[in-house]
Amino acid sequence: MRALHTSDWHLGHTLKEVNREYEHRAFLQWLLATLQSEQPDLLLISGDVFDTATPSATAEQMWFGFLAAARRQHPVMDIVVIAGNHDSPSRLAAPAPVLRELNVSIVATVPRGADLQPQWQQLIVPVCGGRALVAAVPFLRAHDLAHFTEEELASGQRDVAMAYRRVKTAVRAVRQPTQPLFVMGHLYAAGGVTDSKSERPIAVGGQDSAPPSMFPKEASYVALGHLHRGQKVYAEHVRYAGAPIPLAIEEANYHHHVVAIDVDDATLLASIRQLPIPRAVDIIRIPKRGWGSVESVLAAITALKDEVAGAAEALQPPPFVEVCVELDAPEPKLRAKIEAALVGKAVRLIHIDRRNAGTGETLQATANLRSLEQLTPIDVFEQLWRRNYGSEPSPEIRAAFAALHAEAAAATVLAVDEAAPEATPVPKKVAP
Repeated sequence: MRALHTSDWHLGHTLKEVNREYEHRAFLQWLLATLQSEQPDLLLISGDVFDTATPSATAEQMWFGFLAAARRQHPVMDIVVIAGNHDSPSRLAAPAPVLRELNVSIVATVPRGADLQPQWQQLIVPVCGGRALVAAVPFLRAHDLAHFTEEELASGQRDVAMAYRRVKTAVRAVRQPTQPLFVMGHLYAAGGVTDSKSERPIAVGGQDSAPPSMFPKEASYVALGHLHRGQKVYAEHVRYAGAPIPLAIEEANYHHHVVAIDVDDATLLASIRQLPIPRAVDIIRIPKRGWGSVESVLAAITALKDEVAGAAEALQPPPFVEVCVELDAPEPKLRAKIEAALVGKAVRLIHIDRRNAGTGETLQATANLRSLEQLTPIDVFEQLWRRNYGSEPSPEIRAAFAALHAEAAAATVLAVDEAAPEATPVPKKVAP
């Protein structure tokens, strides 16, 4: 049997306040075409369908539109979806009774029985007519992790590990030896690689450092979500599919893909392929690595491709561009200079990242710091300049500061004089 694994769509996402609808629609169209060519029996979506707990109407339209199109193309394909930490469990699960009739299983939270105890066995989803099982574990919230025995609590395991232990027990109670087992989870597996600010740490019950022992050893494949870089952890069959588009500028160099899994009926071992997702809108960083001077980044912008009037290219949104500048002196007109250089270029400015060339040390950290009483205003100014820009202020800058300081001092004296109360005459005593 064949499965496809994807995750972290984040429908409704914006990058520096720029809408990503075009890129998400392009991905969903590509995914439908891939489903047509790969003909999987099962599609696994490992959480963070939406970017926020209150997705826009457009984001929800894309979601339901995709499910409807996938069902028309593949009437017998099963789709299993778990909630991620960005999703609202109640909102994601609201249409579950209707979608279940379309072979779409949504597991947004751990169900509870009449005694309010978690029903871990209900996370086990039979798929492909019962040929296989999916242990669909959503992002576990605090209330999902509050019901453990004293023995379990005394074992020293983190809450999330104990939850997965319960799931393993539920799986082993119903699984036949010949059934492939897929495990889904939305958490941070220890050893996973991330370098993006858009991937939030998960600090609930140990989900920030899940060990490999949490997952059933009999699993043919473990389909994880939360990290946006597609990667394997622990073993070949334990993987993050990663996000389908860059969700932060730092993710521009990620290789985005979905994972195709073929499980051998005899051995239950999985063979795994990565299916690259085409980049609908590119992200350009100037310079490619590190930071450049004002002169070098302006020169790089000048070398960018000019806008074209061709109809085919006009339909394609231009790339995003981030400019990273290191300043060795104040540059109050930096944005204006960059925007002027970008006029007529086939890119969209999305962010200017600026940093100063100095060490950033506080004044207390600088060597041979004299007492405050001994420091003149020009001393403080020069030390701050060296801290920020790593150089000495020019004679012109020093003269400008001295003039401003003198002007400010004179204005302060004048203000004090004007605010001083006039002398009140002492009334003379009048003889009775």
